[in-house]
Amino acid sequence: MIYGNEEAQKLVKDWLETEKRGALLIAGPEGVGKFSFVKEFLKTKIDWEVITLRSEKKMFYIETARFFTKITQTKTKNKRVILIDEVHKFREESQNVLLKTIEEPSSTTLFVLISHRTQKILPTIRSRSLAVKFTFVPQELNFKFLKEKNFSEAEIDFALLFYPYQPGKAYHLIKDKHKIDFFKRFLNLSTTAEKIEILKEATSYFKLDENLNFSDKFSKIYKEIIEILILKKRKNLIEKLKNKKQLNYHEIEEIKELIDFYNETEYDYHWFLQLTNFLLTYG
Repeated sequence: MIYGNEEAQKLVKDWLETEKRGALLIAGPEGVGKFSFVKEFLKTKIDWEVITLRSEKKMFYIETARFFTKITQTKTKNKRVILIDEVHKFREESQNVLLKTIEEPSSTTLFVLISHRTQKILPTIRSRSLAVKFTFVPQELNFKFLKEKNFSEAEIDFALLFYPYQPGKAYHLIKDKHKIDFFKRFLNLSTTAEKIEILKEATSYFKLDENLNFSDKFSKIYKEIIEILILKKRKNLIEKLKNKKQLNYHEIEEIKELIDFYNETEYDYHWFLQLTNFLLTYG
């Protein structure tokens, strides 16, 4: 069961049940159940034709958008739904192809577009889609969700330190024992030099899809390390707020800068050098 966002869930269900064509854009933070909810709901519709796009690759290519165009040109006896997670991974040219497919008047296909970065989606796609917003999940529901997965309270408490309102992110952190080991080791290191040294072992800590190319694999590691830095700094700020200590404006700005890097930076083969520079600056 996907907890939280009950009103948004009902809107999505009603739209899928009643509409015959068009696009639905589900926006909101990562790990709050946007994709999982739709996926689970569509599993109950055994007579519907469902096509899902989800990948750890850092971008989707125009050939994929053209494939959807061909699919929508074929007839179907039942309702057809194309579910695309992280639709913002399509670049502008590909999004234009997708837009034309969505607008095709003879189409009998529903598009469910999911994104936590809607600013990267063409305004024309946003304006032609019904928008539904998912928000953060209350911590008590997050705890309930994780408890139902039979995790220990110690595992849950550790995950909630970093993802108190994102059950999907907390779940995947606990499930990935290698990653959680890396988190704990990295966060217990006191010097930047020690953190740089542990980077050399990073590839052994993260589960990487064998189908990913070299660049995509190290892009994933790159984002994981930056995310750890963000979470550590955010955790420190939350502790200061709880203890009613004065916040440092510079610390807030550092988090904003890291989030920008996390979202926008293009990764190259010098991932170790790039991460070393980040640790020297934000360590």
